[in-house]
Formats: sequence, C-alpha cells, structure tokens
Amino acid sequence: MLHSSGAGVGLTLFLAVVVYFPPKPPTPPSPTAHIDRLHFRDSVSKMMRNRDLLLVTISYGVCTGVPAAWTSVLNYSLLDLGLQQGDAMWVGLTGVLVSGTIGLVVGRLTDLVYGYVKFTLILFMMGNMACFYWFFLLSWGTIPATLWQIYGSVVGGLSLNFACSPLYFELALKSRTLALR
Repeated sequence: MLHSSGAGVGLTLFLAVVVYFPPKPPTPPSPTAHIDRLHFRDSVSKMMRNRDLLLVTISYGVCTGVPAAWTSVLNYSLLDLGLQQGDAMWVGLTGVLVSGTIGLVVGRLTDLVYGYVKFTLILFMMGNMACFYWFFLLSWGTIPATLWQIYGSVVGGLSLNFACSPLYFELALKSRTLALR
C-alpha cells in the first residue's frame, strides 16, 4: 500500500513537471546560460589550452584526491593510535558528514560574499594543512594521542579539505568562462 501511494505521488509530480514547465525559462538562469555552446571536441581542445583551468583542475585533484583515498584506509592509520576499526568508522563517518555540511555552507557563503574565492581557498588549505600536520604529530607520538585530538585533526582536516570543493569549481567555471569570451 505504501509503495503504491509513493508511486502515485511520484507520477503526479512527474506529470506536473512535464505539463507545467516550459521548455525554456523566460530569462537565462545564469550569466553563461545564454552563451552559444561548442561541440564536445572543440570544448575539450579549448579547455586543454586554457592554462588557468588546467592549474585549477590539477590542484583540485591533488588536494582532494589524496585525502579521499586516505579516508578509505583510515582505520589503518588510526590503528597505530589505539583506535580499533569500529572507532575508526565513527571518525570517518563524522568526517564525511561534517565535510558534506561544510561544503554546502561554504558554497552558499561564497555565493553571498562574492570576490573572495581565492583568499578563502588559501585560508582553508592552510587550515587543512595545519589539521593534517596535527594528525602527523599525533601519529609520530610527538603529542600524546587522545580521542578528541584524533577527531579534531581528522574531521577538521577532511572538512576543511572538502569545503574547498565548491571554491575549486567556482574558480574552474570562472577560468573556463573567461577563456570562451
């Protein structure tokens, strides 16, 4: 019964979207929406020649890819600090949930306070490096490892790192848009 009513609501919403919404909005939703589109090969070749876009893409991949891969083996890093797999799971889950939330908040704040994307990106990456350096000191035994420090360093590093994602996308879009003009 519950599945049938859910399917009915979904079908009703689908039909409302198909019937009500026009094929094209009356005004463009963004400044780049009215720009003529290029073919795929032309777009890729233009992007490959855009030095700024390549630098943003490479820095995004390096800065975000390494912690993303490290998150999948986080339990091995935390095992040396005395946390078992069950505890490491909660550290990783907290890091992922906070990262998603912080990413949404930073993306929205960037939309509201326009013009400080590069400064905010540098600030977050410095905070990211500080948190991961803190974790490095915990791992080497320089600082005695406590549970709150492990949570603070890992969750802080991951969330500051993934909070940069909307900022990188903003920079990539800006550099791509400038190249098409």
